[in-house]
Amino acid sequence: MMIIIYIYCTFTFFYIQDGMYDFGVNAYDSDVVGENNCPDMFQCYVTMLDKGMRMGGGIGDITTVIHYKDDKEKYLVKLVHDASFQIVINITCLNIIFGIIVNSFASLRDTISRNNDDMKNVCYICNIEKLIFDNNSKGG
Repeated sequence: MMIIIYIYCTFTFFYIQDGMYDFGVNAYDSDVVGENNCPDMFQCYVTMLDKGMRMGGGIGDITTVIHYKDDKEKYLVKLVHDASFQIVINITCLNIIFGIIVNSFASLRDTISRNNDDMKNVCYICNIEKLIFDNNSKGG
């Protein structure tokens, strides 16, 4: 997943770097409002890891709005980039990772259940089942 995010990061850095601008930084502290979230590849990658996966709409929540009538080509590039990031990373990859985690816990729960069943129903010395002892002894 991190490699796929890096691929998105290179695409973002070279094509829509100027759209990765956060106007919430320094909003009340100085005359310079906002900062670019992609001044270099490392900062762009960290921003995509941090904000792209935490925000509900993915990268589309932190990029500036481009209107269709102003620049059609850039609008379509940003649309494909933001939508595919949301689908590939936030929906598909994260659900795969969560599925692996849930599956691991389910297998641990099954192992514990089998071990508990073995402790209750099998003799630990001779490995004979409890049912055989109950059938062959007086009074169970």
